[in-house]
Amino acid sequence: MVNLSGISFDHRVGEETGVGVVEITRAWLAARDVLGLVELWDQVDALTGQVKPDVQIDLFLELRSMAERATLWLLRHRKLPLDLGAAVEAYRAPICSLVELEGTLRGKLRDAAFALEASRLAAGVPEGLAQRSVQWPLLHTAFDMVELSGRTGSSTSEVAGAYWHVFEELDLLWLWEAVGRLPRGTRWQNQARSALRDDLVAALGDLAEDVLAAGGVADWQSANERLVQRTMTMFTELRRVDSHDITTLSVAVRQLRNLALLT
Repeated sequence: MVNLSGISFDHRVGEETGVGVVEITRAWLAARDVLGLVELWDQVDALTGQVKPDVQIDLFLELRSMAERATLWLLRHRKLPLDLGAAVEAYRAPICSLVELEGTLRGKLRDAAFALEASRLAAGVPEGLAQRSVQWPLLHTAFDMVELSGRTGSSTSEVAGAYWHVFEELDLLWLWEAVGRLPRGTRWQNQARSALRDDLVAALGDLAEDVLAAGGVADWQSANERLVQRTMTMFTELRRVDSHDITTLSVAVRQLRNLALLT
């Protein structure tokens, strides 16, 4: 765990969750096995001497972030003490299937993913690894998608399609990126950023569930035209703000939660 996630990992996660090192370790082991972290780490490690150091370091850091987000999700959403085997069995296969569903991304998010993939290919990263790596910053959302699939009876591919379709229709890339840019220099800044990201992911999951129940994004938008337009108008105003801090972004995420609640 220390080798892959760093010496301060358990301390940092413990501060965020209040959970002891034993449970943190169990959750990390489950995340490792669900996401295939050891194999991915070895693939990145094998790039030594083949790509520039900064490219390899970026890949290592993204793997660490993915592992941390998955660990936090398991600690916050699974009953403790964590049944490691049950968690791996519940999530590994469906999340592996979602990894192959690059086509569920849409619009600006898909364009950004393709651009990053192209830059990594140009930097010498093998094609398969370049394709997978652009999904790492998004893959923590797959745990919620698996849960939503279980609640609704929809396939994971249908859930992912609804999730990223509503993401694009509401033009949420700016909000996603703004939350990611929030400062995390202190313990409290890091916790505030993490909590807001969790709220954003939860709101997206609720909206995806609404979309599935409505029969698709077009039908959902048609049935809730005024509410959707009100949300888009607010987002347009918020995007004009010179800088986005935790206050303005919390307003945006709260509006998403309200939209999901009312539709």
